[in-house]
Amino acid sequence: MDPVAQPAEAQPASPLPRSKRALFTALAIALPLVTVLLIEGALRLAGVGEERRRPFVPIPEHEDFVALSPEFGASFFRGFTPGVAFDPIRRHPSADDLRVIALGGSSTAGFPYSFYYGFPARLEDRLSAMLPGRPVEVANLGMTATNSYTLLALTPPVIARAPDAVVIYAGHNEYYGAFGTGGTEGWTGTSIPLKRFGIAASRWALVSGLSGLVRGDRSPPTQSRTLMARVVREASIERDGDLYRAGVRQYEANLRDALRQFEAAGVPVFLATLTSNLADQPPLGDERAAAEAFARGRSLLASGDTTASREAFLLAKELDGLRFRAPEAMGDAIRRLADEFANVTLVDVAAQFREASPGGLEGASLFTDHLHPNARGYALMADAFAASMRATLPALRGAEDPGPASWDIDPVEAGLSDLQLTILTSGYPFDKSRTPAEAEAVARSRASAMIAEGGASALAARIVAEGLPPDEALGRAAREATAAGDTLDALRLYDGLLHWRPFNRALAERAVALALADPAYDGPSSELARFASTHAAPVFGLNALAAIALRNGNLARAEALLDAAERADPQSSEMLFNRARLLVVQGDTASARTYFERYQATQR
Repeated sequence: MDPVAQPAEAQPASPLPRSKRALFTALAIALPLVTVLLIEGALRLAGVGEERRRPFVPIPEHEDFVALSPEFGASFFRGFTPGVAFDPIRRHPSADDLRVIALGGSSTAGFPYSFYYGFPARLEDRLSAMLPGRPVEVANLGMTATNSYTLLALTPPVIARAPDAVVIYAGHNEYYGAFGTGGTEGWTGTSIPLKRFGIAASRWALVSGLSGLVRGDRSPPTQSRTLMARVVREASIERDGDLYRAGVRQYEANLRDALRQFEAAGVPVFLATLTSNLADQPPLGDERAAAEAFARGRSLLASGDTTASREAFLLAKELDGLRFRAPEAMGDAIRRLADEFANVTLVDVAAQFREASPGGLEGASLFTDHLHPNARGYALMADAFAASMRATLPALRGAEDPGPASWDIDPVEAGLSDLQLTILTSGYPFDKSRTPAEAEAVARSRASAMIAEGGASALAARIVAEGLPPDEALGRAAREATAAGDTLDALRLYDGLLHWRPFNRALAERAVALALADPAYDGPSSELARFASTHAAPVFGLNALAAIALRNGNLARAEALLDAAERADPQSSEMLFNRARLLVVQGDTASARTYFERYQATQR
């Protein structure tokens, strides 16, 4: 009998060759990546997130100009888009242009004022006065609650705009600004490489498209907590603690990498020291030692010992755990970096503020709150940058010093800045006893009272409470001031309006003509004409400036301005008339007759 057949023993499957296993592994990894890249490519072709990837965007109907995109700033936040200055610059500057770009946070942006009262606009006017007949641009790229990460991200596109110089005032937002070490906006933690990766990823089309779907609260300022109240994650950052040191470390690392890029591109940088309110700002945190140091400073000040009181106020700031004001360690980092790079010039704004403050104690005479300068303070900053640039930049060497920057503001701006400060200081962290609802009620009450006042105050309140366009408010107020015969207020209002409508030639000519009618207004007339000469009405503005210079006997300046006007338009009737006047004063009557005859021909 045959033995029972036994089933054949199962043989193990032959293993895949190592090369095939590697191939399958690579495919398993690559497939999701390729899918993501395809989606990313398709979204980019559809234009998703384009403005986040392009910091500078064209101005509709004025394609020769670009301006900073608000959406670029939005990539650093959740549910918040920082306001940006409407500060157009030419896409392709001429060889004669002087282009300066300003980088920083809310103090560079000009808070609590509109951007045209911040130090960059004041600096532009001063530089323009130094270079009669030459186009000057100072582009304000300051954004609220941004810090050194934003500055670093802006560096390559700023270099691409070929600036003649960059000015930087930044450092207060390293703890609670976007991606700060103690804030809520952006990736938390202290890893600089991870945060830089997160910022780069936020501008991918896939990420920006998704964030657009889930973007959070965008309610008006009087209907929500202030940004200061929302960004605080760590309300007590100990001096010399881990988060404290991480903030200084990220600031210095990011700023160093930005400066290295500017150095490689040959761009001069004017880096400012930081200043803040010492004598009139109690610590915002709850640290007992900080409060005691501040109280000691007030007592010493009352006794007349300003030196000791300053030391106490500085200690109070350093011990203040709610770090909205930069510690002195940031200033030390700024000085180290200024020494490290040959292309960097230190602008000691801190020393300028100290010297300009009563008793050498920075306080309410130059600040609106804990760290934002008032109008006089912003003018002082412009003066500091202008003096440093005049001593350093070849284009400005030997330029006539036009004197201190103006620090006047218009009546709408006076009301607007007052309301902005009410909103900021009505609740946390300035008044911790109020709930968000109570703080909101204070702001609403103030806005209602301003609306009841009527006039410029009402228009200012409506900008914030009702969303009235600022240019519409300024236009109404300017017409009312003109009708009331208040020429000075009208000129200040027109100055603000022109910044919102920089391409409106008829408006520029009307405003400058109003200013020129009375020699008593030569100061504001010159500011208006300088702005017109670099924006909507170049030839008209240059001729107006020449007329003012002639009126004041400044023949060299008048000649430089008329040379520029003649290059731009040899047939300009205003230029021909002013040139004839200048030549008469200079004693060249034959040439004056020729120009006057050409002028007469334009009037036939």
